[in-house]
Amino acid sequence: MDDICTLLRHTFIERHIMTIHSSPCTASRNLVKAIEVWELDEHRNELVWSSGTYGDLNELDQISRCTTFAHAEGLPGRVWASRSPVVMHDLSAGSFKRSDEATHAGIRCGLGIPCICGDQFRGVLVFLCDDEDELQGALEIWALNDRHELGLTDSYYANLERFARLSHYVKFPRGAGLPGQAWQMRFPRVVQPLATSPAFMRGAGAKADELHTGLALPIMRSAWELEAVVVMLSSAKTPLAQAFEIWVADSTDGVLLWRLHSGVYLNEDALHSSTQCQPLSSEDCLAGYVSSRGKPVVLPECSHHEPSRASRLAHAGLSNVVGYPVYVGKSLVAVTLMYL
Repeated sequence: MDDICTLLRHTFIERHIMTIHSSPCTASRNLVKAIEVWELDEHRNELVWSSGTYGDLNELDQISRCTTFAHAEGLPGRVWASRSPVVMHDLSAGSFKRSDEATHAGIRCGLGIPCICGDQFRGVLVFLCDDEDELQGALEIWALNDRHELGLTDSYYANLERFARLSHYVKFPRGAGLPGQAWQMRFPRVVQPLATSPAFMRGAGAKADELHTGLALPIMRSAWELEAVVVMLSSAKTPLAQAFEIWVADSTDGVLLWRLHSGVYLNEDALHSSTQCQPLSSEDCLAGYVSSRGKPVVLPECSHHEPSRASRLAHAGLSNVVGYPVYVGKSLVAVTLMYL
């Protein structure tokens, strides 16, 4: 495996030297340029690649598949060690293990989110982001301060200087604002539009910077202790995803069924109407598949796992989905889906 990775890296360097002066990077112009999942190997000694989507960043894709991370090494390793979300800035620095590939791909920042069920570490969901001039969006980590309020502990703001300044002064008591509601409910929250939603206390700033959708994920230290709340703010210009959904499971007559709890969609006609359906079995929906895996997952052909909406997903042009199971203690309370 090491020999294969060395060969891939040498091939990447040779290609980069040949093209750096002759052609620009052909990566897609999205805020999130790659999403990946890392899980512990069978011996639980290191993190290995589990799934991911990289667009046309082929070198990064190939290198990532054979990269591993020790405890506290790189972005996934730091998340594993801290069991807390981590924002890593300046991925061209040596602390990011794939810094050469990240630099060539135009990736500037990464967010790693842990998945923990009780005491068991299930994996790391990583978002790798760009910050070109026309791209906008925000990734935030909110944690408890000494006054038992949520304060901003780390963040990534793409071309949102005013909103960033405002956010550093904001504090959220339990139940207040999007982070405070996720904390109080111990449940993910998705809100749209941010500018007018009573659940979003920074509405004026969101309106000024055209932030449209907010997703909050509570990361629990235990069944009752909050570790942090991850908030992802999506711009109408350069959205983080085309659709966000939160699914919950109900047991009826001993049969486990999944139903849509809440969702927001950029293209209402293409997908929204198809979600107003009867509850689905675990075998017929993406939420059931993510639940069965028990860890984050990135699926390149999501329609294969949800036949009831396959035609709608195809019509909307949605192929990739990111699934994240939300645990409170050992209980799975929801599955969050992001359609790309």
